[in-house]
Amino acid sequence: MYSIFEPAMAPRSSRRSLQQQHPYYHQQAYQHPMFTSWIPANELDESDEEERLLREALARKQQQRQARQYQYQLQLQREQELAAEQERQRQRQYEIRRAKAIAEREAEQQRQRRIRQQQLEAQRAAAIEEIFRRQLAHQEEQEQQERLRRQRAAAAALEASRAREAAKKRQEEEKKKQHQLLLMQQAESEESSTESDAESEVDDGDLLQDIFQSLFFPQHKRPAADRALARQPSKRVHRRARAEQKRIEQAKHEAEVKAKAEAEAKARAEAEAKQKAAAEAKKQQQQQQEKAQLKQQKIAAYDSDNDEDPVHSYFATFPDIQQFVEAALGAKIQPTNSCPAGKARTSLKPTISTTSTTPKKVTIQAPAEETAKVETTPALAAAPQSPVSSPELRAADIVRERLERQRKEEKAKETKHSELNKIESALDDLSHLLERVVQGLVENKRQIYQVEEDVTKTMIRIDSVESNGDHSIRKRRKELIKKSQSLLDAIDNHKDLLAKQAAKQAAKEDEEKKKEKSKHATTVEDAPVTPAIEKELEITLETIEPLLSDVSISSEDDESSSSEIDTPSNSDTEKNDRIQKEPFDILEMGNDPLSSDTISLA
Repeated sequence: MYSIFEPAMAPRSSRRSLQQQHPYYHQQAYQHPMFTSWIPANELDESDEEERLLREALARKQQQRQARQYQYQLQLQREQELAAEQERQRQRQYEIRRAKAIAEREAEQQRQRRIRQQQLEAQRAAAIEEIFRRQLAHQEEQEQQERLRRQRAAAAALEASRAREAAKKRQEEEKKKQHQLLLMQQAESEESSTESDAESEVDDGDLLQDIFQSLFFPQHKRPAADRALARQPSKRVHRRARAEQKRIEQAKHEAEVKAKAEAEAKARAEAEAKQKAAAEAKKQQQQQQEKAQLKQQKIAAYDSDNDEDPVHSYFATFPDIQQFVEAALGAKIQPTNSCPAGKARTSLKPTISTTSTTPKKVTIQAPAEETAKVETTPALAAAPQSPVSSPELRAADIVRERLERQRKEEKAKETKHSELNKIESALDDLSHLLERVVQGLVENKRQIYQVEEDVTKTMIRIDSVESNGDHSIRKRRKELIKKSQSLLDAIDNHKDLLAKQAAKQAAKEDEEKKKEKSKHATTVEDAPVTPAIEKELEITLETIEPLLSDVSISSEDDESSSSEIDTPSNSDTEKNDRIQKEPFDILEMGNDPLSSDTISLA
């Protein structure tokens, strides 16, 4: 067995000469302590076959080590690129989510702005409508006030004209009376003057005057009776006075007729206005009645079509309870929605009348179609109804409460079944995805861990659904739990299979490495040993024994350097585990067939 070593270091003078002869001596000698090329101490030395084989083996080992280092660096680079790509993907997904969130927030803000704009527009329209309505009301009020003012002015003008006409009539009557009095006074004055003249003439006995009057005033020759008649007013004056009186009476009658006609017209106008207002009020009342009737018809139609009596439906479901209640009440129960739509529903609750002297007597109000006369005593008729609830009312309340509780239970049951349906669909999706992973259709192997986590979360969701004694929900829960457990078992089996495949692959690679190592070892061992080689080896041993210790130290340094290059550090291993996150993807690296620094020779 011979150790690999370097040739002895030449003296300084010889090294200088060697540098002059070989310009790259210094670089080759100090490039690596174990991989320096051998430079013969003397140019007359001949090449040895064994040393050539050793050098080839060392060169091959260096190439393999460099290849492993390159592969390791390449793997690290790939891992770094993968990590960078994953980081970029995460950053891209984050940017996408952020942009989506920003877009959703902007859309929500836009929607809120639209809603606020619509509200503002609605408020503005309502304000404008209110202003317009107030303006119309104010305008109508002003028009009504103007009409009232005009009516009052017309009435005042009519009264003033009537007053003027009456004053004018009174003035005309006064004038006529004064004229008549004046005429009467003139006639009386004339009569008195004539009488006085006649007396004076008679007394004086003046013949000449009498002749003169008889010649020029023949009326004085008349007798006294004629003269008395002459003193009375003439027929023409009398007719004129009668015509004037008749005209005054006719004007007065016309004024009365006109005033009466105006009063009748005013009363007629007021009556027409009252009739019109009454007609409008009647029309509005009729419209309101029609609206109320239509609303009542709609309510009755809705009640008759859609509203189902809960008590009747409960009794239809449980006829035994109906028979018990009918036996307790002593009457047959009719559904409340069997009455016509136009009439109000009749209550099925019995009205109980009690007195202090007579026993209780239950009176049940039947529907309108089946009303029967019930004989009641005056004491029962006068007794007030008791506010105390009867057993029949309590039974009806219990039935209603039980029905409400059943409705709530049915609603909760439907909610739980819908949740279980969602869980079942999620388990179906996970089963399909697991099948694709097992078949190798999904490239990302980490998907199996995601499936396992999703199945675990689904089992937690199943556990959150409480059965509360419901057999159907309990049965569904058991089925879903069994299905989830089967998925978890399939995931564990697939993981075990992957681990076994990884172990087989590692063992196969170890066997290949061992075969290659044994192949290289047999190649060196089978090399022929000639006498010249033996002689040269003996000379080399004699000259190199003092330097064996240095060679052992250099070999230890080489082992440490090779360990640093070949095997990654713990931090690199942790980083690789953190990046891959799959224990079965990390393959064990076998020992290199030429990893040792010694070669055994036969």
